[in-house]
Amino acid sequence: MFRFKNALTGLFSSRSRSVLLCTAAILFSLLFTISIGLQPGIAQSTLANTPTADVVLDGRVLFRLGSIDGFTAERRANSANADLNRALRATPPDRLVRVNVGKRDNLTTIRVNNRHLLTVTDGDFMVGVTPTEQAQEWTEILQAAFARAQRERLPGHRQAVTWRILAMLAAAIALYSLVYWFRRRLWRQRFRKLRRSKPIPYSQKLLQPALLGVQASLVLSFLLYVCELFPRARAARYSVFQFLEQTFNNPLFTAGEKTYSVLDISKLVVVLVLLWLTVRGLSALIKSSVLQAAISDRGAQDAIATVIQVVLMVVGTFILLQAWGIDLSALAILASVLGVGLGFGLQNIFNNFISGWILLVERPIQVGDLIKLGEVFGIVEKIGARSTEIKTPDQISIIVPNADFVQNQVMNWSHGHPVSR
Repeated sequence: MFRFKNALTGLFSSRSRSVLLCTAAILFSLLFTISIGLQPGIAQSTLANTPTADVVLDGRVLFRLGSIDGFTAERRANSANADLNRALRATPPDRLVRVNVGKRDNLTTIRVNNRHLLTVTDGDFMVGVTPTEQAQEWTEILQAAFARAQRERLPGHRQAVTWRILAMLAAAIALYSLVYWFRRRLWRQRFRKLRRSKPIPYSQKLLQPALLGVQASLVLSFLLYVCELFPRARAARYSVFQFLEQTFNNPLFTAGEKTYSVLDISKLVVVLVLLWLTVRGLSALIKSSVLQAAISDRGAQDAIATVIQVVLMVVGTFILLQAWGIDLSALAILASVLGVGLGFGLQNIFNNFISGWILLVERPIQVGDLIKLGEVFGIVEKIGARSTEIKTPDQISIIVPNADFVQNQVMNWSHGHPVSR
């Protein structure tokens, strides 16, 4: 009961709170960046599996157009975008741009300043919505977009935006300096521990790159916020995003009935890396907060933490692949290819991986044991999935493959007893 209370208390220690606070800051920065970077104002859902193109004014997506006979969605959108910019330039800022719904040849049209803009067709709205209703909705969106664009071109708007930028810049500099000061403080603490040959907790190792990511997110968020305030900068940002989207969204290969692009693969890789970092951080947090208070044996702590990490990673990977639309039955082909690779170039890696599990299960050596393996003499610091870290009396870390401990003779001066001669 006493160890269980200590474990619960460790969950709310200062170190755990720092990790949770830093994780929350990273998520907040990423969400803030994504919320600014995404194009707002998309107020239409077209038919599924229908090619569409964006109708844009000053870098803001207003709605999307579908294809019709003889005209692609991109051609229709480009024509509408050119007419919108022409009407905005031709109308003085003190006058309103007139947008209204009209009829021509029994078709519903939208007119801007008494000039034809586009015709609402069946490819532009969902089932259950009439062309007149869709045209009326788009007319309201266009009228609001024109009013906002004209306000942004007034001299008073630039002055107000300048003050907002200065206020946001001051806040961003203050937050950046605070995170930088905290990161420098953690770096000094880590340097002092290294000089005193003290182990550095994994949570502290994770905080350094996490805080660096927070700083980068603050800079990116401020730049995107400034682009959002100026029409030309916002339009340039939209053009850059469109170029990147077209570049990375081109189909790269087809698996089954689904095509995958460079962007899809990059997203999957990023999600898997985030999953790996999250699983490592969670297992390290469980080890430092729960296992160290509940179990006194360091070897058992490492074994349980490694099992938790592997199980969470495998389960999370299968869930992500299934959610991504990848048929898990196709992994049988990958397993066969991997089996062939294990028979050739990967057999040493596979041998070390299996040897690592043997060391964790049978525990002939444990973390903290004083051992001698050939010419290597030192204390076992960590038993990983592929290799084991040994620290010599001269404070030199030596990485030894796990297979050497299974296949060779090992002298363990601490086996079965924590005191070495």
